[in-house]
Amino acid sequence: MSEIQLRPIPSHLDYKAGFERADAIFQSNGGARSHIMEVEYDASHGSSKIEFDNVLYTGTLALRLEPKNERGVVRDNTMRITHAFKRGMLATFYATYFVNDGRILPIHIRQAIDKGFQHEEIDEDTPFADEPPILEWGHQGIEFMGTAAAAIVDKWGSSFYSDERTQRLFRLGSGAVIATAHALAVQENMVYIDENIGDYNWTEELENLGRSNTGE
Repeated sequence: MSEIQLRPIPSHLDYKAGFERADAIFQSNGGARSHIMEVEYDASHGSSKIEFDNVLYTGTLALRLEPKNERGVVRDNTMRITHAFKRGMLATFYATYFVNDGRILPIHIRQAIDKGFQHEEIDEDTPFADEPPILEWGHQGIEFMGTAAAAIVDKWGSSFYSDERTQRLFRLGSGAVIATAHALAVQENMVYIDENIGDYNWTEELENLGRSNTGE
């Protein structure tokens, strides 16, 4: 019988630790706002293809949330909703890297969202059923990360925006990244089970993994 290789699904404590590590990086560079603004600058000036791809993707995704008039033109020239959701995603890419030991990268999250994870995994009974699917997905991610990590996200969002509505979009952008990374972590284990279904009695192991995902 081969040695089991399932990875624990990140707990609230894991998310707290990952967000704290990301926050330490931001603080060393003047805070989350300064750091993410620098990322956007580097992307717009061709300094980093990786950052360019991340900023372009998150911005394009977030633009779908921007209210438009009957001609399809955005109503708000500053596009605060777009930038808030995008920046929440960009900031959380860092935390996700630490939470998942570098296994889940922004490109994996982008590809998963494109494949429709945020549509396939949502419970139809969600209390946010009237919102766009990517926002519903964001709510789930906030639940996955726990209150301590969410407080760090809110601190980052408030460094950008003073109004609660825009801060909320930042928070949901962060949540969308976490929900997708969570789904990828679950999928990683399911793929391993499928590949090794005959080599192990999985019932007890799955019960152990599912007993608590909070770590608290």
